[in-house]
Amino acid sequence: MTMALPSAPARLGPVDLRRAGTIACALLSVGAAVIHFAVLGEHWQEWWGYGLFFGASAWLQLAWAAAVAWRPSRTLLLVGAAGSLAIAALWLLTPTAGIPLGPASGETEGATFIDTLASAFELATALGASAIALAPL
Repeated sequence: MTMALPSAPARLGPVDLRRAGTIACALLSVGAAVIHFAVLGEHWQEWWGYGLFFGASAWLQLAWAAAVAWRPSRTLLLVGAAGSLAIAALWLLTPTAGIPLGPASGETEGATFIDTLASAFELATALGASAIALAPL
């Protein structure tokens, strides 16, 4: 009995690292949005303003991911970087200086794994999108 050997894989063209990095940033933003959608209900029950913030953040992160994947631009990359950095910075405030608004204003909140993961996605998005946007063409 003879076995046929698999044929050699077709050669792929060069990888566009700028495009690959942009898609990676979009996927990181989707990851953060999914986490924000997952915790939306519990935050809404605590106060409608918290729920609104998490819902708006999630939808904006999804919209940015779709837009930057479909038609990337330097401006769009920088807007996504700034937005992601702003959300991550706000999260950093909650365990250190306390929640800035609402009924729990001033209370500090411990960092959980899921909080940290969402913020890591946002920081990676911010760094990656900034690097791509500011890199020479």
